[in-house]
Amino acid sequence: MNINLTKKQWSILISAAVIGMLILAGVNYFVLQPAEKRLQYKKEELGIQVKLQQAVEAKVDSIEDNETLDSSSLQQKIPVEPSTEGIILDLEKAEMISGSTIQSINFEKTDGALATAEGEESAAAPETGDQLPSLLKRVQMTMTIESPGYFEMEAFLEEIENLERIVEINGIYFQGGQELKENMEGYSEETLSFELTASAFYIPGLEDLKDGLPKIQSPPPSLKKNPFPQFPEEEEDEE
Repeated sequence: MNINLTKKQWSILISAAVIGMLILAGVNYFVLQPAEKRLQYKKEELGIQVKLQQAVEAKVDSIEDNETLDSSSLQQKIPVEPSTEGIILDLEKAEMISGSTIQSINFEKTDGALATAEGEESAAAPETGDQLPSLLKRVQMTMTIESPGYFEMEAFLEEIENLERIVEINGIYFQGGQELKENMEGYSEETLSFELTASAFYIPGLEDLKDGLPKIQSPPPSLKKNPFPQFPEEEEDEE
């Protein structure tokens, strides 16, 4: 069977084929490839969450295995007060070691459930059915952090993971249109900005154990004159 096409028909057929190929290439470049990158990003992010969750569980198991810990040693991990000052000092150390910067931090005390913004979806954090024991209270921290790149972010998370006090990382949310893009490994085109939600724990109501609270080793104040005016009673006490 012979198909005789005119020159015009051949031109239309070739043009349609070229347009079809361009459409397929466009779909692949603008739809399929970004979708693959987003999927890879979600896998990497979930991997970080699982790794951190396993670290927290390992810390809890280590407490159960050690039967000789006294009150002070136990309160290094779970104190009887929120001790947010100690958390701040630990976070400052994590900043210096990792080269990251905490732009803002907010503390919120809860009875156990995570405090989330209305309508906010936590796609990054794995779902768990674990509920806190009734005596255990949560200090939830929401931080905005900037890291020079992926490895500095990873170092910051590892520092939090290795804190003596038990800290559970609940979610990592990347800001803007970055979505971690190629930030998986080796990508450092610009500063990586992300929001980190984490929780520390404490057991209130144990008044007899407050003497065993860890002493906060804050840096010594600089030898400067006090800029605030002193009251007469304070001046007399100094004399």
